[in-house]
Amino acid sequence: MSLLSNYFKSLEGLDDILVYFDSTYVNGTYKSTITEYDTTRFLRHPPIFLPRMWNVYNATKEGYGRTNNVSEEFNNKLKSIVKIKHPNL
Repeated sequence: MSLLSNYFKSLEGLDDILVYFDSTYVNGTYKSTITEYDTTRFLRHPPIFLPRMWNVYNATKEGYGRTNNVSEEFNNKLKSIVKIKHPNL
């Protein structure tokens, strides 16, 4: 993240994108709460999409696919069965 942070500092107005990427995909967020002793406690919440879900580095090293072709194949088969573009579930 530090490499991205340094790069984004040189680009005007892209700080929000970096914060979004960091909290959604890399480090997650921190929430503050007040304890019963009136002290602030920070709780770390993991990112919505953990790196192991989207990072293809290990898959590449081990010779696995790096695409979502399996998901696309499933979606196409389901679409051919359902035959409705936006079904109500």
